[in-house]
Amino acid sequence: MNLKISLFFGVIFLAACSSMQNADNRDGGYFHESALNDQNTPPISMIPKLVPSGEEGISQSIDPLYMRTQADYYFTLGENYSLEGDSKKAIEAFKNVIIYDSQSSTVFLRLATEYLRIGMVTEAIENTEASIKIDDKNVDAHLLLGGLYSSLNTYDAAIREYEKVLNLDHDNFEAPMYLGAVYAEMKDYKKAIATFNKIALDENVPNQYLALYYLGRVYLETKQYRQAETEFKKSYAKKPEFVDSVVALGLIYENQKKWKEAIALYKQFQKENGPHSKLAGALAQYYINEQDYDSALVQLKLLEESGEDFLSVKLRIALIYIEQKKYDLAKVKLKETLMLAPESDKARFYLAAIYEEEKLYDEAIEEFEKIPEVSSFFGESIVHTAYLYKETNKFKKALDILKDGLKKKKDFVQIYAIYAALLDEHGSYEEAFAVLEEGMARFKDNIQLMFYYGSVCDHLGKKDVVVATMRKILQVDPKHVQALNYLAYTLADSGSDLSEAEALARRAQEIHPEDGFILDTLGWVLFKQGKVKESVVWLEAAQNNQPKESVIAEHLGDAYLKTQMFQKAKTMYEKAAELETNSEKKSKIKLKVTSIEDQKIEIRLPASLHTEK
Repeated sequence: MNLKISLFFGVIFLAACSSMQNADNRDGGYFHESALNDQNTPPISMIPKLVPSGEEGISQSIDPLYMRTQADYYFTLGENYSLEGDSKKAIEAFKNVIIYDSQSSTVFLRLATEYLRIGMVTEAIENTEASIKIDDKNVDAHLLLGGLYSSLNTYDAAIREYEKVLNLDHDNFEAPMYLGAVYAEMKDYKKAIATFNKIALDENVPNQYLALYYLGRVYLETKQYRQAETEFKKSYAKKPEFVDSVVALGLIYENQKKWKEAIALYKQFQKENGPHSKLAGALAQYYINEQDYDSALVQLKLLEESGEDFLSVKLRIALIYIEQKKYDLAKVKLKETLMLAPESDKARFYLAAIYEEEKLYDEAIEEFEKIPEVSSFFGESIVHTAYLYKETNKFKKALDILKDGLKKKKDFVQIYAIYAALLDEHGSYEEAFAVLEEGMARFKDNIQLMFYYGSVCDHLGKKDVVVATMRKILQVDPKHVQALNYLAYTLADSGSDLSEAEALARRAQEIHPEDGFILDTLGWVLFKQGKVKESVVWLEAAQNNQPKESVIAEHLGDAYLKTQMFQKAKTMYEKAAELETNSEKKSKIKLKVTSIEDQKIEIRLPASLHTEK
């Protein structure tokens, strides 16, 4: 539980503000001898001037007006640097103050604050202790020192400092708050609850809402959710614009799966107090889940402006633009991300994916190939790159990419799948078979690899293996439509188990009723069963769905020929021959056309086309 962090930075702010107020009110005797041994020697021009003293000018003393002027100058300079956020320059300026006016509790406290801002905790502690050594009644110094000790988990020392504050200032309301936080960090929840309760019951405490909030945090830590919810509601009621109470209360609702209550609370807060980045993340995710992307973008842009986790936010914005197909806007965000974080492989992957979607293949390949081997996106980038090389007719390059990718990424199943598929397409069946065997040894139950394995075995003439593999797939997934179709076609083509083939094809067609290949299988099974007229209906539907598939056109030609529709058969065979790329198959189809012509089969014309004599 980290109550101390949010409280601690409040101490820094208070210390800085208080120091500036003290600096404005300091009198001539405020500075004394330095408690630190500063090794930074000032330039000659900054060494204090000596003025004559006495009648002969032999004894000398430092000009007090010059000392005061220089000290004030450097203190003002330090404050300006601090306000600009340049702590390093502020530290140098405050060190120069010590040269001219060396015993100021305020200056050491300001130094401590600036050191803390740049993470130099040891130096911050040294300067805070120096401040207290000069003025042990400096309440702000004791508060800051308590916070520093607390940040180092030196709780006993922190408690002593807070108790000193209460001895110096009985009405101080910060010290009890920090004490409660320390007790909570020590897991002394009983003391923490008692401390926060005491503050929460005091109506004179200006930050009563904070005590209620931290009391709720302690209850939350101890899993007393009802009490936590009660205290957060009280805190919210005391100060409705205090967003932390709203966030904490919303988280309780979310943990209880009371999503509507949480979102309603966030919306109400933003309506009454304006948008707030601490709520924007939760609201953005809610709107994304509801597919209300425009509202989600409003919240994410708020987060982006706040600078909180901006790289992640830019990515989320880009993904929404991709979902909306606003690719130009998505590319802007992804490029912004890559400018700030060139190592963001996720942003690079999505940028490449957009280029691919826009068919800017060269740009896509360039981005995909930049994704390193250690990236979780490496496997997918290999698959996409290979596909794009194939699409740009660089088939050998695609195969080389996959071969190399497989050596580097053997745990990504998709590389095996697409590599085997491309080898199969290239006619390298034995190589494809070897790749699939290796893949299946690693991914024994992967259905995609099993399916490719079956299809490659088909090309190798291993029909028994094809049937066994497809049956195995259907045992795992009875609705695997490709396996249903492939097995049905294989059985039909071999002329065996035609009843089972029809049942399989009809199951596949029920799942994908418009798939031209499945319609073809069903029509072909019916044709093989002798149900030719019925087969024509399915084969015509298949050809309409897939008009550029040679085998479907040939099947329909066979069905037309069987039903003596010779002109239609000839037309389909001619179309099939035109579409076929395999020269041997093309020749066989042309023979069917020649057979119709050689036999001088009378081509029947529809009755409507006969002319009366």
